[in-house]
Amino acid sequence: MWGWLNSDDQDQKDEQICRKSDTDEEIEAMFDKVKRRKKMEETSSPGIGLLVEKVVAQMEIAATEDIELNIQNKPAIRKIQMLPLLTDFLSKKKLQQEFLDHGVLTLLKSWLDPLPDGSLPNATLRSSILNILTQVMPVDISLEDGREQLKKSGLGKVIMFLSK
Repeated sequence: MWGWLNSDDQDQKDEQICRKSDTDEEIEAMFDKVKRRKKMEETSSPGIGLLVEKVVAQMEIAATEDIELNIQNKPAIRKIQMLPLLTDFLSKKKLQQEFLDHGVLTLLKSWLDPLPDGSLPNATLRSSILNILTQVMPVDISLEDGREQLKKSGLGKVIMFLSK
């Protein structure tokens, strides 16, 4: 009698394991669909443009919020929170030109500008942005476009200010 109960219990456990593995497969299939869709969005030109626009908009909002927080005598932490996202996106070679076309240099200038109370942005933020500009995404000034974008952004003036 006990052997019979054990075999039923075992059958139920086997059935649960089978159901669990079916569920796991369904979950993996859903993640695969999301990954494929995300990959397609990243590789299509309109998808890349929209993605870059969203990131640039988020970065501009972070800069504006930090200015408002500084005026309220609160810690300006929005740009620091967004820094990993910025670094991640700007380290992708296929997105760099699109970011340059959408004015990322002007955005980086606003991130490096002193805050309304005269204080400088966080040291980690400054060093990360300077690292991005020198190592991750150097601007090619030998090309007319690169030189023009750099002049237009005013980034050089802020970097000279920070160096002094």
